[in-house]
Amino acid sequence: DPDGDGLANIMEYAFNTDPNIANPSAVSFSLEGDYATVRFGRRHPAPADLVYIVETAPTVQGTWSSGAPFVTTTISDNSDGTETDAVRDNAAVSGTDAHFLRLRIQR
Repeated sequence: DPDGDGLANIMEYAFNTDPNIANPSAVSFSLEGDYATVRFGRRHPAPADLVYIVETAPTVQGTWSSGAPFVTTTISDNSDGTETDAVRDNAAVSGTDAHFLRLRIQR
């Protein structure tokens, strides 16, 4: 992490940030309506050598699930060589004690 912003170089590559310039968080989590959502930016098209996986679980130690039955992904082309991905948990947060999202990057 040459710039000291807490992102390893693979994450800087994944989120299209400069590893030599400290950046604010490249990933944001929010509640949109009744659904947890994660947003992140990356190159457009996305790097072919990486896989971005958003997973959901009812507990941090629970079983993590991913894919279309569990999340809905919307990709917006920013028309500048980048895109913004918004991934929404398909389970509403109301009526649950807790629910978690995480983003994994695999090479």
